[in-house]
Amino acid sequence: MVTQGYVTIDHHQIKKWVHERSGWPAMKASRFTVRESDKVLSIGFTGCENDELLIPISWEEFFKKFDEQNLAFMYEDQDASGYLSLQYKFM
Repeated sequence: MVTQGYVTIDHHQIKKWVHERSGWPAMKASRFTVRESDKVLSIGFTGCENDELLIPISWEEFFKKFDEQNLAFMYEDQDASGYLSLQYKFM
């Protein structure tokens, strides 16, 4: 089964997708991140082993950075087995 990907900049659609998967907005730092500006947007998922470098943030802060960086959200609704997919990417 081939999965279908979508791209959106709609805040409501992104929030809906994340909430349906028990997710939350976050920033991710690497072990080498020193400056605040080096952190990147991410999404954490409840019940998944998340990298310890994920920092929860508010939706307001998330979408402020999303818009400032002129990003789009690429995602799948379902995986190849028909389950809710956790696959996403910022472009």
